[in-house]
Amino acid sequence: MDIKPNSVIHLEPGETLPGYTNLKPVPDKYFDELKALINKLNTQSGNIYLKLKQMYAFLDRFNKEFVSTFTSCQKGCSSCCKMDVHLTALEATHIAQASKLTARD
Repeated sequence: MDIKPNSVIHLEPGETLPGYTNLKPVPDKYFDELKALINKLNTQSGNIYLKLKQMYAFLDRFNKEFVSTFTSCQKGCSSCCKMDVHLTALEATHIAQASKLTARD
């Protein structure tokens, strides 16, 4: 399989990526929780930043409970620092507010 940088990879059921044969499927409970959260956020009035915080809380828990079982992420690793990461203006503002820094355009 030829995988180009920044490409989206679609795998059919049962198909694996070379070198990643031991990856476990995402447990259904996370899909169920995500659907419930999306429904809640779509019907909940309120601050967009509060909604973003709720999404981040779900993702933090998902990463801690599932993703951490097959990644070597740890404090001080810095592997993520070498990745080109894109974010929205909403996310940048949220980060600035949470870190008490001033957002730049």
